[in-house]
Amino acid sequence: MEPLLADGATEGRLEVSHNFAMATAPFGETKQWNRDGATHKATFRVACETCNNTWMSVIETTAKAFLTPLIKGEVTFVSPQIAQHLARWIALKVMVIDGASVAGERATPTFEQCTREAFRATREVLPGLRTWIGAAGGPKWRASFTRHSGTMFLSPTPLLADELIPTGPRRNIQSVTLGIGNLLLHVVSTSDAELYSAIKWEDPPTCVPIWPPTSETILWPPNSALTDWSIDADVASALGQLFRELPRRAHQS
Repeated sequence: MEPLLADGATEGRLEVSHNFAMATAPFGETKQWNRDGATHKATFRVACETCNNTWMSVIETTAKAFLTPLIKGEVTFVSPQIAQHLARWIALKVMVIDGASVAGERATPTFEQCTREAFRATREVLPGLRTWIGAAGGPKWRASFTRHSGTMFLSPTPLLADELIPTGPRRNIQSVTLGIGNLLLHVVSTSDAELYSAIKWEDPPTCVPIWPPTSETILWPPNSALTDWSIDADVASALGQLFRELPRRAHQS
């Protein structure tokens, strides 16, 4: 997919990762790292060579024909059938990012191994996935990504500090925002079925949902594109804002 990206996308930029330890409420720290080079040239040592060259390559090749006009900003239509191919490709990318160790930090996966194996076997879009697409209008988000991850559970009543579930390495919710050329992808995924059904996510500004599947055909490109500032403030940080808006308690990890 590298040839589809804009010239000049190889400049260094700040990548941001928010890692929260959460129970009924979040507490954590924001970790930042500077990345030299473009995000689209990053490689993650997650998948084996056999997977890369077989079933993962099939997903990439199938999606490429549909991704090309979106990335270039060309006029096209995204039918429900095309949206399914895109969602499958996005699920693959999110799964790779989910299991990656970046900038020396340990991986904080939200997907269990059984979920990864099921995706490899069936190619069905991951359960717990919500995906939106929009148009990126600024230079930063032509080749950038941000991930937020945390642990969350629902309670009908507020809990006292000693009633909170101890935090650990397993996380159950994440968001990934990925900019590729003119295309902006925003994904929220959770491995908790209760969270998936209970939390009603608003559509990010000017973005349209493609998963869960709808019966709508999308005209591309949309009438308006998001600025870098708007993506940073209203899209990429949405899950982190949700964490911060909840009551929270101090936690020593």
